[in-house]
Amino acid sequence: MDEQTSDLLLALVLGYHARTIIESRLSVIRQRAKIVKELLETERTYLHSISSLKNCLSQLRENRLLSQEQIYSIFSNIGNIFTCNSTLLNELEIRVSQWTDDNTIGDIFVQWAPAFKTYTTYCQNYDAAIASLRRCKQQHPKFEAFLKEFSNETKQTLQTLLITPVQRIPRYIMLLQELLKKTSKNHQDYFLLAKSMTDLQEITEKVNQSISHAENVSKVVTVQNQLESTDALPEGVQTIITAGRYFIREGLVKIICSLDSRNHRNHYKKRWFVLFNNSLLSCSVRFKEPKDAKDPKDTKVFKKSELILFSSTVLLKNIEDIGVVKNAFHLITPEKSFQVQCFTLDEKNSWMKDIEHFSSDSVKKVASLGAILSTRTPNGPDTAIKWSPTNELKEDNRLTAQIINTESKRNKNKEYTVYVINITRGHIQYSITRRYREFDELKKKVSFFLSLNIYCPQYKHLLLF
Repeated sequence: MDEQTSDLLLALVLGYHARTIIESRLSVIRQRAKIVKELLETERTYLHSISSLKNCLSQLRENRLLSQEQIYSIFSNIGNIFTCNSTLLNELEIRVSQWTDDNTIGDIFVQWAPAFKTYTTYCQNYDAAIASLRRCKQQHPKFEAFLKEFSNETKQTLQTLLITPVQRIPRYIMLLQELLKKTSKNHQDYFLLAKSMTDLQEITEKVNQSISHAENVSKVVTVQNQLESTDALPEGVQTIITAGRYFIREGLVKIICSLDSRNHRNHYKKRWFVLFNNSLLSCSVRFKEPKDAKDPKDTKVFKKSELILFSSTVLLKNIEDIGVVKNAFHLITPEKSFQVQCFTLDEKNSWMKDIEHFSSDSVKKVASLGAILSTRTPNGPDTAIKWSPTNELKEDNRLTAQIINTESKRNKNKEYTVYVINITRGHIQYSITRRYREFDELKKKVSFFLSLNIYCPQYKHLLLF
């Protein structure tokens, strides 16, 4: 091959390579322009839907088909969202009308990301809005007739339109992510797109958290409604609905009642635990049979219940597996002691972790109860006992328990005697009562995880509070 032919072949190869690079870059430019156009078109469609919602709201107010409270319960702050996205659409229209590949779009969303926080209120209210819509349709025939006419005009139902704001921010993230893939790292829009995606993802996460929190707050009302009657609540408690309380988790557990001498026969009661951020509700439960297919299959009715407040002293202790007792832990409160058995190890670990976390400083996970009897005093029941279960407890957290006297009590025409015990922990003081028979049964109840001489009442009660 002569030199002239060689140069010609090289020119052809280089030309082909150059054309390939140019075509690839042009393809990316066209794809970026296509995504930007889709972003604009979807924003127009979205704003049209929001406008339909706003018009529906206005007509309901003019015709007075619903009260102001009912209207807000359905539409929430849709007016604020309409104002926000109207301005956003104007900016997108101007930018896209002058679009070249050197232009940026990410800066617009970086600028508008803080304004999208207005979606939090709407998304929090969405489930309640759908429930309110259904109730209003059942209660107001004129409103239901209006909705049919509205659907014929807009070709969409009100319920379909109401979900569009919930879906919009995830849609932004998806389109911006596609645009980022088609943008060179050297392009000035690359950093702006990445920043806008991060900002929007943070808002989405906060929205999801607020929705979850709102659901957990409303779950407290659900639990209240599952109580068979007000008599099912502990004495002195009128309602479990209080400011700041929200639902964490719930589930079925076993409360250990007694064991035989070989730790074989396990007598227990099934209880439904409902954990809130500041308390634990323990209920006896029955499952109501559904009346028809519309009723939920797992309708629970709570009968007698006990409420453990985390503001009082609560101790948590792991119980090692032995005999028939597996996946158990000890929950100790000023009023009562629970030996809780879960169905799986994962459930046990999860319950202990959540109770410890949400009770924060009030719950102390005790490594061993053996140290309770480490200091014995021969001076009788009036001698104070100082207790430090682990080396991790500070001096001001030491617990002192003292039996001060006895009292007679009556329950269902039966009279019995109890010890009155003063408990002091740091600056906290309170009194508890324990029956004689609780001391008599204590040896059986704890022998499966402690080998202790607990025949002296002044020591026994420490394992009971």
